Amino acid sequence: MKFRCPYCKTIIGPELHSSCPECGKAMKIPAKLQPSTSKERKKIRQTIVRKGEREKKKLGIETSSNPLRKPAVTFMLLMLIAAVGALLLGRSNDMPKKRKRLPEDRATLELRALYIASDRFFYDCGRYPTPDEYLKALVINPGLRSWRGPYVNIIKPDPWKNRYIYIVSNNTITVYSSGADGIAGTDDDIYPYEDLDPKSSE
Repeated sequence: MKFRCPYCKTIIGPELHSSCPECGKAMKIPAKLQPSTSKERKKIRQTIVRKGEREKKKLGIETSSNPLRKPAVTFMLLMLIAAVGALLLGRSNDMPKKRKRLPEDRATLELRALYIASDRFFYDCGRYPTPDEYLKALVINPGLRSWRGPYVNIIKPDPWKNRYIYIVSNNTITVYSSGADGIAGTDDDIYPYEDLDPKSSE
């Protein structure tokens, strides 16, 4: 009995083949002609594998021996990565959260920035902003040719939404916040530096 390839019509011969030796296409072997015992089927599978390896070598294709491609090793690697990620996430949750700045601290920093900016205004213009100009002169030129600002980007109210108090007297300035109660001259007033606080000299 001879077999013929259904694709290229090449006569193969009396031996069974899983693929045509001429065109290389796979052929389905009729069930009645397939080997009946598991030993014979195993032998055919081994023959096919060996033939495939020989064809790979001819084409210069090497079989990968990378152990990471094995399912068991890949699963273990993924488990290890997951464990390390969970450990790092746990440590980040245990880290103390950044402390939110208190309103008093924020007011002190803003007052220091305004105080320093007012000094720079003085060095450039020869005077401090007038009470009418207020601290806006640090942001917008009030019409002075020697103005080199802006000395600050914006003038904001204090953390309690009150206007910072600005006083000019004898070519010196006082800038402070009336604090949480919004009333100037009380104990909760905030100054940029301790030595400028009248309470510190008492």
